[in-house]
Amino acid sequence: TTTSRCCLWSCPSCRVELRDLFAAETEETMIKHGPLTAWEAVTIVPGFGRTKIGALPVGGLRAFKAKVQRKIRNVASEAIGYFCIDVSWERRLNGEEHWQWHVHGTMRGLNETMRKKIRASFKLGERSADKPVQFKRITRDDTGGLMVAGLLEYAAKANFLLREPRNEHCSSSRTSGPQ
Repeated sequence: TTTSRCCLWSCPSCRVELRDLFAAETEETMIKHGPLTAWEAVTIVPGFGRTKIGALPVGGLRAFKAKVQRKIRNVASEAIGYFCIDVSWERRLNGEEHWQWHVHGTMRGLNETMRKKIRASFKLGERSADKPVQFKRITRDDTGGLMVAGLLEYAAKANFLLREPRNEHCSSSRTSGPQ
């Protein structure tokens, strides 16, 4: 349990404690399902998560969550995962700005067929990111420890970033934050 007074993610003091608590409890739960090396980091940036600045996704966050879950369960029902909803502030080269709602998390039990189907479920469209789905194996750091805590802390971060393209020939972006 947390020792903070208000326990709100919007509180600068409490959000760090809540993030750390989420990371610790999620890692503990992941261990119950087998070795941490069987898990992988997942980021999904769906086109339907793109909104005007200040707006929630269509139907709100619960509808956004349900749509992401449905798309994953339809193609990888045997896999398990833990996700956090995140938002970034995007600025295009033409000056257009929007919010991009997306998820970060971990999944276990995926095979290559499931990964391909998940990617296809969130396929590119005019409103989606260059790489709407990314998978990355959980690896060891320089000391031999597994890089799980940092991954989970990033997934549950309480600030969001401004993402800007570097130039018209580069699809990657630079970030600044917190915003």
